[in-house]
Amino acid sequence: MNTPLFSIVIPFHNPGKLILNSINSINNLQYSNFEVIFVDDGTTINKNEIHKLIKEKSNFKFNLVIQDNGGVGKARNAGIEHSIGKWIIFLDCDDSISPQLLNVYEHTILNNTGCQIIFTNFAMVSEDHVQDFPFVNIEKVCTRVFTQKQMSKTFLKRKRIILAPGTAYNLDFLKSNSLCFNKIKWSEDQLFIWECIFKSTKICHINVSMYNYLQNVSTSIMSSTAIDKMIDSYPYFINLAKNSLMPFTKKYLAQRWLFGTMHTVIVRDDYLGFCRIYKECNGRKAINKLIWFGDFKIFLLSLINFIFGYRFLFKTIKRADKNG
Repeated sequence: MNTPLFSIVIPFHNPGKLILNSINSINNLQYSNFEVIFVDDGTTINKNEIHKLIKEKSNFKFNLVIQDNGGVGKARNAGIEHSIGKWIIFLDCDDSISPQLLNVYEHTILNNTGCQIIFTNFAMVSEDHVQDFPFVNIEKVCTRVFTQKQMSKTFLKRKRIILAPGTAYNLDFLKSNSLCFNKIKWSEDQLFIWECIFKSTKICHINVSMYNYLQNVSTSIMSSTAIDKMIDSYPYFINLAKNSLMPFTKKYLAQRWLFGTMHTVIVRDDYLGFCRIYKECNGRKAINKLIWFGDFKIFLLSLINFIFGYRFLFKTIKRADKNG
């Protein structure tokens, strides 16, 4: 049996018919040298119907791995264990990938020896547009190569955003560095991406949108449980920063993560949750440190925090988000 170039891992838990988003996008692929691994992470609602739907709608061969519910990270780790491809791509069950994605990735691999991670832009879409992608001239696709140091700074400043799904990882690279998803309570995807960056030497970015992320339109206020998870996850990023060999990420990674997490809570208009994170994670000190981060918007917000305090910071970010 020939070794496929790509393994596509699709974890799911009670997905309903949204799993057709990922299935249909694979049906539409203009490429054949891949395998697909579905990982059922303890589905309890219409389990047999979901398995039947996968079998009937998938116009490709696949393996189905079934495990007790352990979260998306554990399901992706199971996918890593069962993959035999040279490269692995995670695909969330309600999202989709471009019909040309694997063609573009193969072209990038052939022209960038030693690359360990390849990622593209992504789009936040509604259900009506989940399969809409721009056509790409593969020979003219714009690819930029980053070193570990360059990618660390670029990712930290959000000039390039890497999603855990949709990105291609060299499987030998993951296994030789024991890279997998840690079971933290919040932001496990970002922790995984950072750990991959810190072990990498060459990362390629495709400057075109080839992953559609189904947008969650829920605007409900976060539960206290979600706030607890955020607070409990902060030490992981503090430790990650301490282990960085690069001064910039060592100095700012944990603070920038905390700022982004608080911003998420502010956007959802959870003032009490924001106050808890700010006080329990020493937000004043962390945000004040970001004055020297080198981003003008963050500089202004850090200055507001330094002069006026957290109440005014909350109102300022909330107002700015409302006005776009």
